[in-house]
Amino acid sequence: MGYVALLFASALGVSAVAGYFSIVGLMAIFPAAAMSILAMGVVLEIAKLVTASWLYQNWERANLLMKAYFVPAVAVLSIITSMGIFGFLSKAHIDQGVESGDATAKIERLDIRIASNDKAIARAQSTLDNFDATLDRYTELGYVTRGLDARKEQAEERVAMRAIIDEAEADNDVLYDKRSEMSAEVRAFEVEVGPIKYIADLIYEDGRENLEEAVRAVIIMLVLVFDPLAILLVIAANMQLNYATGKRIEFMSLDETVTETEDLLPVVEQVMEEDKELLAKLADGETLNPSDRKKLKDLEWLIDKKRS
Repeated sequence: MGYVALLFASALGVSAVAGYFSIVGLMAIFPAAAMSILAMGVVLEIAKLVTASWLYQNWERANLLMKAYFVPAVAVLSIITSMGIFGFLSKAHIDQGVESGDATAKIERLDIRIASNDKAIARAQSTLDNFDATLDRYTELGYVTRGLDARKEQAEERVAMRAIIDEAEADNDVLYDKRSEMSAEVRAFEVEVGPIKYIADLIYEDGRENLEEAVRAVIIMLVLVFDPLAILLVIAANMQLNYATGKRIEFMSLDETVTETEDLLPVVEQVMEEDKELLAKLADGETLNPSDRKKLKDLEWLIDKKRS
């Protein structure tokens, strides 16, 4: 019974996590009705597992109409859950990408401003260099007085050019600090998505160019095993429970026309003939395994029915 409990616990655990992902994903798809989606999702998740379990336990009893509805209903609910899981995981990846995209866009804008300041600095420095070249030329020709006069004429413009350079350099210092912060965020994101890059490289020749496709492939693989696994685990737990408890053959599993003692006698004799080994174990006092116990209960039921 411990293994049965483990199977049921695993089924409920997988189903609970799948249900959570699905409900959150559906709430993201229909944000205006979040609480309604929450209530609907919880009820449908529970109903899905109960329906799958009931179908397995009562497959022989259920009529064709019930099977025709219950089976597609479980399948559709599984598909809806899978869609919700896909939406949840996709949203998580997109949200992470949006944060990185914002940081990258900010870095690009900072780079534009830095480049503009660099151009202003270059133009102002070029003007100062031209002034210095003119003065050097006067000195080379021996026109020192003219050079001093020219320097006085350039004084105001030199101050303006120097102010432009100082202001642009100060602005760049601030911009470089901001850019460093944004770059750290982008690097942190790249570290987080590092594993998926290796997966993308494994699947595609150029993994970096197909990163989104790799993420989508991973999400699809998770979706394919999540909810179907929960449903199959519930069915497997029911099967194991039946095996462990040696479930008796129910009346509905017999031919409903067999009601007379004379009709039951050949059935009992056939069972006894097929279970000579079981009867021998009983005579020797051996311990019966679950399968033998089930056969014994089936035999006892038939004999009791014959006597009645």
